[in-house]
Amino acid sequence: MKNKKLNIDIDVHSKKDLVSKYSDDTLSLELKEYLLNELVGEDINSKVNINFNLQIKLTNKEQDEFKKILRQEFKETLKELDNESKSSNIQKMALTLAGITFILLSTFVSTLSDVTQEILDIFGWVALWEVAYAMFFTDGKRRKKIKRIKQILNSEIIFKD
Repeated sequence: MKNKKLNIDIDVHSKKDLVSKYSDDTLSLELKEYLLNELVGEDINSKVNINFNLQIKLTNKEQDEFKKILRQEFKETLKELDNESKSSNIQKMALTLAGITFILLSTFVSTLSDVTQEILDIFGWVALWEVAYAMFFTDGKRRKKIKRIKQILNSEIIFKD
């Protein structure tokens, strides 16, 4: 089945609609959020066209510069999510080892009191549950966000007068 093209239309009334009010080299936060919000509910594999309907005049150089700013912003976000994912994987490994260690201690160390064994057992299972929760829920959301950002990075950006 062929993927359909998804068109995101953006009306630009001013150059300030495109960039941050604090820096002309940074994408507007509102625009970034708008682009991501427009993808909600759409097929994750759809090709995307971002159509800027210009109410102002932008030179080709300004258009190219803005394309660069937009792509750079989403590349930085993708890099941040990648770093977050790596950090999460390290935390999951540490929690898994801690959980298994607590469970093994509660099971095989007979010199511990019954209460201490139960506490270690509970700590172990809670740690393992946290890992399972992260794998099933948190990582899934992050992977979907990464795919959405890649959709925007691979999009065709069109300026219409």
